[in-house]
Amino acid sequence: MLRLKELRAKFNMTQKDLAERLEMSQQAIAKWEKGTAEPTVKNLRELAIIFGISVDDLLGNSKIIKTTHLCDYGPKKKEDIKIDGFWGNLGIKVKGQKKSRWYPITQGTYENMYMAIQNDSKWIYAETLNNKELLINKQNIKKISLVDDACDPVPDDWDLQWDAYDGDCDVAYDCLYDYLCGDTENIPERLLKGIENIIEKEKLSDYDIEKSVCLLGVIDADGQEEYMHPNSWNEIKEMYVWFEELENQNISSIMIDANEGNFFYNQKEVAVIEAPINQLKNNE
Repeated sequence: MLRLKELRAKFNMTQKDLAERLEMSQQAIAKWEKGTAEPTVKNLRELAIIFGISVDDLLGNSKIIKTTHLCDYGPKKKEDIKIDGFWGNLGIKVKGQKKSRWYPITQGTYENMYMAIQNDSKWIYAETLNNKELLINKQNIKKISLVDDACDPVPDDWDLQWDAYDGDCDVAYDCLYDYLCGDTENIPERLLKGIENIIEKEKLSDYDIEKSVCLLGVIDADGQEEYMHPNSWNEIKEMYVWFEELENQNISSIMIDANEGNFFYNQKEVAVIEAPINQLKNNE
């Protein structure tokens, strides 16, 4: 079910506003909202980009929707959806690294992180706005920083990669993956041009893009980074589901079955595991 009217109201947009953003007629927007016409895949992706959300959230019925916009439109009624907006940045300084790794996060992730950092658990789960689901082993982390967007950058520790400041919505990374695979048919023209501009501006290699959209990253306590292509993203997803068992049971190693080989990591030596959200989501 397309929840366009509901989202448009939450983001204080009129049909005319949205039509102008899409360079379409207001009548087309009205037909989508009435259900008498359906948007194309390109249209859905453009809508998701405008709202800073995923296509799944555009079509689904979740009560909490993550967005890259700097906002938090709380529900006016109990049954209303809540928009969980961009809050600031999460910094993770691994013991063996001199600089923190930075990730954009929502208000909701900030609140969850704030609580998790202070409890007795050894591992923390976090979802970022630059297409990462993280597993963080606190015993191998020197410092965790939670920096509100209103704050000044952390002195001498603010080296951000191309998408680490405010990130982008899930569909942007879906399109980036399609671009990497040479499948541009369903990428909106303006987004395609934006992707090409970012690649040129940031001098991104195919490997840089792969790390963003299709590689699993493992960072150890010494700060060494390894990236690989898992043979089964479902197995990686299961690992994220039962990550609490890493500390509740006597599991000494973490096994990754990848194209490059089978790798066994001493879980006590792992600092951070990064998985791209688009792969975990699209391989359900």
